[in-house]
Amino acid sequence: MVKDKVLQELEKNKGIAVSGEALAQSLGVSRTAVWKAVNALRAEGFDIKKAQSVGYILSKDSDRISSEGIQSYLKHKVSLQINDVVDSTNSRAVALAADNAQYPVAVIAEEQTAGRGRMGRRFYSPKDKGIYLSLIIKPTMGTEGSLLVTSAAAVATAKAIREICELEAGIKWVNDIYLDGKKICGILTEGIADFETGQISRLIVGIGINCSSSDFKSKGLEKKAGALNVKGLERNKLIAEIIDKLLDIVESLEKGDSSFIADYKSLSVVLGKQVTVYPTPVTDIANKYDATAVDIDNHGGLVVRLSDGSFTTLSTGEITVRLK
Repeated sequence: MVKDKVLQELEKNKGIAVSGEALAQSLGVSRTAVWKAVNALRAEGFDIKKAQSVGYILSKDSDRISSEGIQSYLKHKVSLQINDVVDSTNSRAVALAADNAQYPVAVIAEEQTAGRGRMGRRFYSPKDKGIYLSLIIKPTMGTEGSLLVTSAAAVATAKAIREICELEAGIKWVNDIYLDGKKICGILTEGIADFETGQISRLIVGIGINCSSSDFKSKGLEKKAGALNVKGLERNKLIAEIIDKLLDIVESLEKGDSSFIADYKSLSVVLGKQVTVYPTPVTDIANKYDATAVDIDNHGGLVVRLSDGSFTTLSTGEITVRLK
């Protein structure tokens, strides 16, 4: 489509004027077709200005998520599906995974009406305020490697936020990203099994990031939830960096290399801290106990020291910790 090609050129030259004539010539279309494409993009929310006698300018402050914008930063070859509104990117990805698509595939939305977190919790996903991303991959590293992908996603996300946003994001075991003592990102990984082999045939890694906290107070979330709140944040760039870093780690896992666990440890905000362990969901307080988080093992498990001095490793469950 002419519209997509025009957007691609404007994304490549973000903040720089590109003449309608140059666009028309490079795309092999008429200037009228370019004009119609620009108007269609404006109607979709892209901030494109017309500089007299100079050309069209996609504002540097434009933060509309687009396939063209993400692809301009993406290193890996990934099929992108961009949506305005979905119920849940993970739910869409599960349905899409059954279609034998060309993997990896990323399902991304500006808004989720039924965003999902671990243990059936809702993930608040307001329009234009976050990143709601589900990446479908076809693992070849076996079940043990596949189980590490959630930890890999946490490392990829925390490192991408640190590099792009220059914020000290850290990982709260097992799969939450924290900033200044508040949760800014949740990760939900779901597997699809091959009934013939019993192996995981598809993995769906859902990543939800709060980019703005402007309406958290109205939802009663301001005490627990945080956000990036970075002026001039390019969500397209952050999405691309997360995908690239995650796929880099997945490629290493496929070669039997799980050295990223060292990064997981260095990014942890719980090691050395007193924690409360909930072997079952936090609503079941009868079985909770206190411990000290001391290490992350090679399988992503949390090693804790109990009050009697003994050690145990958590592979499931949840913890709470005083982070500040």
